Amino acid sequence: MGLSRPMNKSVLFLAACLVLVSPLTYGATVHAGIFGFGEEPDELDDLDHWLEKFRIAFSSPKGAAEELITAQNISMSIAEYERSQVFVNTPWKRYVQGDERAISWAAKKGAILFFTPNSEGGANCSSCHSGDFFTDESFHNLAMPQIGPGKGDGEDGSKDFGRARETGLEKDKFSFRTPSLLNVEVTGPWSHTGAYSSLEAVIRHHLNARRAIKNYDYSQLSQDNIRNLKNMQENTEEALNFPNFALDKIYLNNRSVYFLVEFLKSLTDPCTINRECLSPWILDEDTRNDPNGHQLNAVDQFGEKL
Repeated sequence: MGLSRPMNKSVLFLAACLVLVSPLTYGATVHAGIFGFGEEPDELDDLDHWLEKFRIAFSSPKGAAEELITAQNISMSIAEYERSQVFVNTPWKRYVQGDERAISWAAKKGAILFFTPNSEGGANCSSCHSGDFFTDESFHNLAMPQIGPGKGDGEDGSKDFGRARETGLEKDKFSFRTPSLLNVEVTGPWSHTGAYSSLEAVIRHHLNARRAIKNYDYSQLSQDNIRNLKNMQENTEEALNFPNFALDKIYLNNRSVYFLVEFLKSLTDPCTINRECLSPWILDEDTRNDPNGHQLNAVDQFGEKL
């Protein structure tokens, strides 16, 4: 069954379109490789291979490459792939629906902390991470460590002004959208720059951001060639001292932090940590499906296939 066309206004479709044109993603390579123009060296080796795939996907057995291998159809295909990955059958969902044994005692304690305001001894997480998807879809300045290439902001271009890049408003500097916490256990490294390698570290940043930045552990960064590490303290200090900085200092003991981590783990759909369950979305290492040799094959920290 081919893909249907009336997806043009879906959020996923529009997001996929942006990926194709963004200089910060692989847009240039996609354009050069699939549309065959530009000076990129990665043009498709086997156009017929991809034309056959698009003919099947869009139910057009005699369609020409110019008609089928388009930015719109590529975006639609990516959006359909993403739309099929709905992983919301979490232990927490089962607990809310009445299964009191679905989550551990520690996770229940963490839930109480998560949903309780700071003024009542809680962590106040739900003030931003709210609703079924645990996000208010709004933008906040949490002064997460500013590492990586930046977005060209600031005098040396190493900063990322976040939401302000789109709105042009000073009040939005260093603000980023609240992410969903569904399956957060398996989506590290965390923060918009990938600066934290554990959920515990992220929580401790929320509790006392200034201390977390001052004592930031660079050894947790396993990625190679991360840029602007020498600028992290200075760049992040600006976010910490900006008027819209959103985090209050919260005092929780180590046991409470553990409870919060256990609660966050209860938001994980078991399918996301089961290769057999995920197999419909994982491509085999087969050159027939990857004539250009560009397929990414996910591995864990030990180099084993995910």
